[in-house]
Amino acid sequence: MLDGAIIDPDASTREAFPDLAGTKGQIRRIRIYGDGTIYRNFVWKFQLDFYQMPNLLYKDVYVGMKNVPYLGTIRFGHQFEPFSLEEDTSTKFITMMERALPTLAFYPTRNTGLLVFNTALNKRLFWGAGAFIEEEDETPFEFAGDTGWNASGRITGLPWFGGSDGLLHLGLGYIHKFRSASTDDDWKVQLRPTNSEANLVQPLIDTGKLVSEGADYFSPELALVVGPFSVQGEYFHATVDRGVNDALGFQGFYVNASYFITGESRVYDPSTGSFGTVKPRRDFNFKRGSGWGSWEVALRYSSLDLNDKLIRGGAQRNITLGLNWQLDPNVRIMFNYVHIHVDETTLGTQPLVDGDTRVYQMRFQIAY
Repeated sequence: MLDGAIIDPDASTREAFPDLAGTKGQIRRIRIYGDGTIYRNFVWKFQLDFYQMPNLLYKDVYVGMKNVPYLGTIRFGHQFEPFSLEEDTSTKFITMMERALPTLAFYPTRNTGLLVFNTALNKRLFWGAGAFIEEEDETPFEFAGDTGWNASGRITGLPWFGGSDGLLHLGLGYIHKFRSASTDDDWKVQLRPTNSEANLVQPLIDTGKLVSEGADYFSPELALVVGPFSVQGEYFHATVDRGVNDALGFQGFYVNASYFITGESRVYDPSTGSFGTVKPRRDFNFKRGSGWGSWEVALRYSSLDLNDKLIRGGAQRNITLGLNWQLDPNVRIMFNYVHIHVDETTLGTQPLVDGDTRVYQMRFQIAY
């Protein structure tokens, strides 16, 4: 994935973040992986990301067993926790270039642990649950014995599944973070989006690291697909137990709608309760009379509020317009316009009470 962006903040945002404005580019991801099945029942995956060369980043690194009676698949290693529809959908297939603000803030990314998942009711029901040691995404298996850990789960269902006509997806994710009010950073809770829905724009709001006796994250999810039209949304809420003081509450949500001008439809994978790649009706080709791939227009509104009581992490609202050109099942070009509005933040060189930033960005992606 190769990204480029023009970042245009207003005067007050420039004063708070002097290095924000400009024309920038980056290799967003450059990954290679191998996976497979051994003797029908044993699975493995090993994935590396080279975009921070010379450092290698470990992503999915796990082994497991499938076809286990009643349990389905059991995996151990570095992997995603079961929690969110948007997060469980691969970055290769999400509608916008980056995931929504609350997804980026609430989801714990990859951690090392044990995951069990399965389907039921003729794949109309998906469930997953696991226990994970929380760590840095780039350094799997590097953790001490005195480290916070999470118990997480996700369940989804298809009340309506009409095949090519459409579907209705409902789901709920939950994470409990076990903490012990330790002042060690490994035991603290922090809510902060990893980017601002543009990876070339750093996080603009942040609760900081909070001493906690535990935290509970909830995320109900919904998606509706009717032919070429789809709408998807999730609500996120975190309750952080502070012990002596009252608990803190933080929340966010996003709503995303899209429409395929060329008539395609989003592809659903019931084995994971998430979405997959879109295959154009006619792949792009320069030859006369050939196809032009698939064209999708999209709109997203997202909101994240990290203010509660004395914790003033900030609040942010984004509106994103998207245009996706899927030339064939492996090649996609994406265009995003992101309007970022920050109500309150102290992450910059000076406090920012009210600021706006416009981001014009595009991506060239090859995935196979």
